Amino acid sequence: ATHPIQRMRHAREHDRGPFSDAIVGAPGQRRPRVRAAAKRRPFRDDSPYRSRQTLLSQGEAAFFGPLCQAVAGRFHVMCKVRLADVLTCSAENWRRGYGGAISQKHLDFVLCELGTMRFVLAIELDDRSHEESDRQKRDRFVNLVLYRARVGFLRFRAEASYSVSHIKARIDGLLRARNYRLPTPAAATSQEHPRNEAGRS
Repeated sequence: ATHPIQRMRHAREHDRGPFSDAIVGAPGQRRPRVRAAAKRRPFRDDSPYRSRQTLLSQGEAAFFGPLCQAVAGRFHVMCKVRLADVLTCSAENWRRGYGGAISQKHLDFVLCELGTMRFVLAIELDDRSHEESDRQKRDRFVNLVLYRARVGFLRFRAEASYSVSHIKARIDGLLRARNYRLPTPAAATSQEHPRNEAGRS
């Protein structure tokens, strides 16, 4: 007579079906370990974080619309760009603290070429907070490092309303002074126009 344990093993092997070896391995092979499904952690509403809902403050959003109109069809408008995404330094200088000085700061807006995303101009919007002493120190630092890196830079004072033509005139005036060949909206949308090199110098 067959031993009861052998009968149980035979029954299990019979129930596995023809594809069992492909799933759990052939007889004599170690079966792969199957992880138990991770239990979902219960939702906790005591997190110290919350969504900001928007990238821009109310004042920045009021300037963003006219700025986009001023460069429409010519440049992308990027928001909240880290200063460390525009500037860099050597690994040695980064370890010496120069990297930390730029990684913790951001620029309100950066204009980039449509086809290449090469940045051509950085823009800061100065509201009343820039009148505080610590912000003025920060602004002097940003002004200096962008100037020394030869990155085009403009500051606009926060206003109740903005003139699109005034914004456009200031941007175009600075880029012309830097010998940057301004694209027309029609040429900017084409990927065949030559790349500007003067905008980075």
